[in-house]
Amino acid sequence: MPIAGAEWIKTEIIAIGGQAMVMVAEALDSVTRQEIVDLFRVARGQDFQAIYEQAHTMLVGSRSRAPNESRALMQSVRRLRERFREVEAIDDMFGAEFGHHGSSCTFETIAQRFGVSDPTVAWLGRIVHDLDLKEEADSAPEKAAVGRMMEGLGRMYPDDQRTLPGRGQPALAEL
Repeated sequence: MPIAGAEWIKTEIIAIGGQAMVMVAEALDSVTRQEIVDLFRVARGQDFQAIYEQAHTMLVGSRSRAPNESRALMQSVRRLRERFREVEAIDDMFGAEFGHHGSSCTFETIAQRFGVSDPTVAWLGRIVHDLDLKEEADSAPEKAAVGRMMEGLGRMYPDDQRTLPGRGQPALAEL
C-alpha cells in the first residue's frame, strides 16, 4: 500500500476516535515473496508439529493417569486447544484470498466469493461462523450437533484431505 493510502486510513481512524500510526520499513535483505511465504510455512509447520507432539504425549500419558488427575488433563487440553487456535489465527493470513475477511469466516468468504445464494448454504454458514469465531449472536439450534460432528470427524480423520472428501462432504450433505 502506498504511504498516501496508509496516511489516509490513519486520518480516518483518528477522526472516529481511534489511535493509529504509520510506519515504513525497508527490507534489509532482498528476499522474494516466495521465500517469505516458504519461511512462514516452515515456521507454522514447526508450530503445528509441536502442538501435535504435545497432544500425542498427553494422549499416551492419559492412559496411565489416575482418575483424580482428569482435571489437570482437561486443563492441559484446554491450553493446547488455545495454542492451536493462536497458531491457526496466524495461519489465517492477512490478504489471503480465502480466509477471514471482515466479520466473515472462511466458509462465508468462499460462499460470497463464488456467489452462492442457496438458503441452506447461508444457514450452514451461520453455524460455521458461530463455531469458527466462537460467537453466539445468530446461533442455530443445530450448532452444537454440527460442532460435535465436525470434532468427531476431525478426531477420526486428522488429515483434512481425507476427511472432507471422504466423510465430511457426505455428512454435511445430509444436513
